[in-house]
Amino acid sequence: MTILFFLNILFEGLAGLGLIIVPEMMIESSDTLSVSWARTYGVAALIMAILNILILQKRNEVVVLRVGLLIFVLFHIGISIAQGLAAIQGLSPLPVPILHGILAIAFLFFYLKKR
Repeated sequence: MTILFFLNILFEGLAGLGLIIVPEMMIESSDTLSVSWARTYGVAALIMAILNILILQKRNEVVVLRVGLLIFVLFHIGISIAQGLAAIQGLSPLPVPILHGILAIAFLFFYLKKR
């Protein structure tokens, strides 16, 4: 489980920083609305990475850990659905919703294990 947290910190942290600092390099469009939305998601991703760090520090507190795991399950399911719909429309690369779906399943596994 700790490895999953570290992978999520790395994934969300790097994606967040990239989308905030150089969104044009991370998305296919460079129009202002797309760049604005990319930066907005970058902030959300960076906050998720920070939340991940905070929960990891309190992982021995069962309630904190369970709530954190559920937050990550819901976050990754939501992003997977949104990006999956975008991928169907050709607006997002297919690996993005697949990766978020895998992370959702992994966090769900540990959430159910901690019940």
